[in-house]
Amino acid sequence: MRHWGFASAALVMLIMAALRMDELTWGAVAIMSALGIATSLFSFQVDERTTVTFGPAVFMGSIALFGTLVAVWVAAVSCLLLEVVHYRRGVVPAVGRIGIRVIAVLAASGVYLKIGGVVNPAGLSLAAVARFIVMFATYAVITGVLEASLEDPGSGRFRRYRRWLSGRAVVIELAMLPLSLLLVASYIPGEPAAFPLLIVVIIISSAAGQKLWETQQTLLDRVKELKVLRSATR
Repeated sequence: MRHWGFASAALVMLIMAALRMDELTWGAVAIMSALGIATSLFSFQVDERTTVTFGPAVFMGSIALFGTLVAVWVAAVSCLLLEVVHYRRGVVPAVGRIGIRVIAVLAASGVYLKIGGVVNPAGLSLAAVARFIVMFATYAVITGVLEASLEDPGSGRFRRYRRWLSGRAVVIELAMLPLSLLLVASYIPGEPAAFPLLIVVIIISSAAGQKLWETQQTLLDRVKELKVLRSATR
């Protein structure tokens, strides 16, 4: 039931946002959603229940570049297509995860604007970077809390989510902060050349990040195997 509760809350937010959007904002949704999908395809599996993508960097960049209305729709469209086409999860888990992402983006946007963040910031000062860190952390924490609420408190999965929430998710989300900052810094109205180039760079960086993570996991697995063999030989 909680899956549908999150999905319903997100649907209400999306409808309210759609009623206030015009053609230009829908164009921004299309562009940023395409980027969100492209980067999120290069995901990496942390455990059997947790998948980390570079999508949040695009979601947070959408907040700073185009505002909350665009960002919530970018999160919804990107996650919907990924759930249906890439992950192919069941309907109930999919709608729950999409709803959680939309709610987390809305909350992160609210915090960002509350602490002085602006749409289309002129330059990136230290204060702007600090606001981005708070925004990313808000998104990561809310996503972790809501996903943990979907699990049985007495199950091992719930305990894993609590450990994840204790810092691991926030650290990984913040590792994507430079990509989001670059995305915002490269967007200069009237000078569109740099933005598409950076999009290509971000997509390549996403692919490289996925490959590095998979290589690290392979090496860790190999080290464990060697330790077991060493123990058995002794």
